[in-house]
Amino acid sequence: MGSIGRVLRTVARISRTRYPRFAFGLPPARNEIPVFTYHDVEPDGLAGDLEFLRSNGYRALCLDEYLRARVAGRHIARGVLLTFDDARKSFWDVALPLLRSFDMHAVLFAPSWWMRRSEDRCAAQDLFMSWEQLRACRESGVVDVQSHAHRHALVPIAPRIVDFANPQALARYDLYDWPMRLIGERRELGRPALGTPVYRAEPLLSASRCYLESGVATLACRELVDRLGGEEFFRDPRWRQRLLQTHRANASKAPGAYLSASVLERLGESEFEASRAAFRAHLGSVR
Repeated sequence: MGSIGRVLRTVARISRTRYPRFAFGLPPARNEIPVFTYHDVEPDGLAGDLEFLRSNGYRALCLDEYLRARVAGRHIARGVLLTFDDARKSFWDVALPLLRSFDMHAVLFAPSWWMRRSEDRCAAQDLFMSWEQLRACRESGVVDVQSHAHRHALVPIAPRIVDFANPQALARYDLYDWPMRLIGERRELGRPALGTPVYRAEPLLSASRCYLESGVATLACRELVDRLGGEEFFRDPRWRQRLLQTHRANASKAPGAYLSASVLERLGESEFEASRAAFRAHLGSVR
């Protein structure tokens, strides 16, 4: 039932989205400029895309040129915009050398919370670029570095638990795939501790509501897993049932609640304020 629900939500989201004509193999509309969005990239795949664009006479626009054309409603024949989300390390290792080789421009969107400092050698952060690498990209002449908000996080939107953090799920999903935990005044981001409840979630900046989970219940679930052996706990075929029972018993003592609309709005605004401050501190300016 959970899988069917996810499929139905995906279909509903697609039906509400206005896709450009070229996405269906049709010629672009008169004032339409195709935009291609990448995340993680591999050498052969990206090189093939760039070779196709070059061989067919396409030109990758810089961001200023794209924005001027959009504002003026002007079509640029065979102009495209290449964008890369999240500033993952594969952009530095793979995309930047290829963009230089093909002499193509791109826009890189960086979530400031995840960016490493040169002295930061945390293994979890190695998925992302450093501020020094972002500065080098900005100075390369082919990359425009822009903000992708601060945490770029998912947030819980309902009290319904869809899973608990377990060894299999932690191995399957990247650290930025886990929703932000709002436990009292504390905000946690990244991979959660074993036993942490996982709620239905949406991106913070598009969520219409945000559920503040029961910190008491979350901590009780984590403590249960710790007390019964950590990863060994999940060898018990009844582990999910036991966590649900623990959560239910403790959530009744201190139930969760929804953030007010004004608090949620302020949380979204803080994403841009924090990102702007980080860009100024590390790159000297916000463009």
